[in-house]
Amino acid sequence: MPKQPKNQYCANSHLSEWVFLAILNQWCKARSASKATNTINRWCEKNGHKKVSRETVNKYFNQIGAYAWIRFVVGNMAKSVSFRKYPPDSHESLAGIFSALYEIYKLLTTTTQWRLTREFRHGLGITASVDTELGMALLIRHFQELNGFSFKWFHAYYARAVLLEGVIEEEQSYRGGLKLFITGMQSAFLDHPLGKPLPVEEYPWSDVWIHPLEEA
Repeated sequence: MPKQPKNQYCANSHLSEWVFLAILNQWCKARSASKATNTINRWCEKNGHKKVSRETVNKYFNQIGAYAWIRFVVGNMAKSVSFRKYPPDSHESLAGIFSALYEIYKLLTTTTQWRLTREFRHGLGITASVDTELGMALLIRHFQELNGFSFKWFHAYYARAVLLEGVIEEEQSYRGGLKLFITGMQSAFLDHPLGKPLPVEEYPWSDVWIHPLEEA
């Protein structure tokens, strides 16, 4: 019988499944790394698990966000009216998405008028349900609660807001949507663990997207 991995949700990790799922839970709830660390360590102390540092929580927050962005969001943006004339992994498509993401970031850092950001996204031809008021409101709230975040990891916050918005709309309830979001993300990592390269045939942009972010 093959040996069962220590953590089925996160490959090559020193974290137990229990602790990783606790970190994922706090990421889905848009907690700051500091607040999440305090909460997780209370849970660890109560349930007999080794505590984690804020640095560890922040590292996994960034990795979870990047995973969500690359696996669930880039492809949908590439299919929008503005980018669909190019292959999803082409320089033109990725450069356009990168530029659009930066414009959204600039709008959020200079104004609390989410309508401007929504109108900009509509101008890109992104007409899916994520263009409602909720997605922009979530992004602005996250930005304010965390006292701002750098552009280098903005894609991670953007992905979370977009995905959470979709399930909230589906459930017609924040609490119900959040519960569905958490279980959905758990299933995603069980299907394809964090730290394991995404198959290029399914996600052709996965190898090239991260490079422009590293330059930010």
